[in-house]
This record gives sequence, C-alpha cells and structure tokens, in this order.
Amino acid sequence: MTYRLFLSHDSEKNKQIQSSLTDEIWQTIEVDYDSEVYLLLEDGSKIQDLDLILALLRPSLSFERKIKNLGTSFKNLVKAKVSGEKILASNEEINKRRAVCKDCPFSVRSFYGKVCSECGCNIKAKTSFLTEECPKGKW
Repeated sequence: MTYRLFLSHDSEKNKQIQSSLTDEIWQTIEVDYDSEVYLLLEDGSKIQDLDLILALLRPSLSFERKIKNLGTSFKNLVKAKVSGEKILASNEEINKRRAVCKDCPFSVRSFYGKVCSECGCNIKAKTSFLTEECPKGKW
C-alpha cells in the first residue's frame, strides 16, 4: 500500500510523528504539507487519528519478538520473587511511569489497551513491576 502523509507546519502532531518513525519508514512514504496532519491512502481515504497513523506506518512487532519479550519479563519477575526482592512498584512509581508513557509516541492503543509499540507490552502491566524498564530508557 502506498501512503501519502500530509504534515502541517509547526504542529505538535508533526513533531510526534517525526520522532516516532525511523529513517527507513520515511523513505517509503510520500510527504507533503497541508493545514492539518493526515494520512491519505491509495483509495482516497483520509486518516486523521494520530495513533492510527502511527500504527499504520510503524512496522508491527513480530509475534516471535513479543513472545521473547514476554518470556524475558516473566523470567525477571520469577527471579526477583525467588530472590525475595520486592516486585510491585509503589503507586507513586507506577503513576510516574504511566505519566511518561502517556506522552510517549510509542504508546499506542490496541485491542488490549495501551501498549508499547517498541516491546509490545501492556503499559498498565509493565509500569506496575519493578523488574520492568522502558525499552527507550525513559524510566
């Protein structure tokens, strides 16, 4: 599918899109400017929802990578529990982490709620455990 992305001048959405896409992706789409941000599909459909634009343009994580990330998270959780370490973050820590994720361009809506498009994890779950960390190093 061919995409034509329209960016608006000096838009906050513009900045979010630009920071969310890799150079490889930028090379595969046509970019133009208009009064608003939207993605024009081959059939003439216009998509204006930022989360949907990013979900369409970013390559999705493979099933194998999601399973690997989930396995690593589970292993770290069990290891911490067996070692007697605290595994649940405090409400204060959880709220701090979720505030960071809320404004992150890699936080996207999915069928399962908000997920991190970098690692595939559910944000509510990931931010609750001390054994977890942001794949972008933000917390």
